[in-house]
Amino acid sequence: MFLIRQILLLINMLKNPDVKLWDKMKIILMLLYIISPIDLIPAPVFGFSILDDLIILVFLLNVINKLLIKYNYKETKTDINEEDIVENVTYEINEEDKGDE
Repeated sequence: MFLIRQILLLINMLKNPDVKLWDKMKIILMLLYIISPIDLIPAPVFGFSILDDLIILVFLLNVINKLLIKYNYKETKTDINEEDIVENVTYEINEEDKGDE
């Protein structure tokens, strides 16, 4: 579920006109590199041809996380009712109320 929600947040961020074009392009270019058959490390190098894709994937996840934070894309909490929030409350702790010690 977490991954699906993050993907939906990412899609919403990519559709948002307030997000800078360069930030959108970074994500799209990295996704295209991962999907494309062209690699920096050629396929004949056994075992290492997928290494560059994995490095880009880790970097992509890091960039996505930073951009979601930068543009304030958060999962909204629905379990908190705004009517139940109490603000501007003053309180005082009395030493007499410590109980039996």
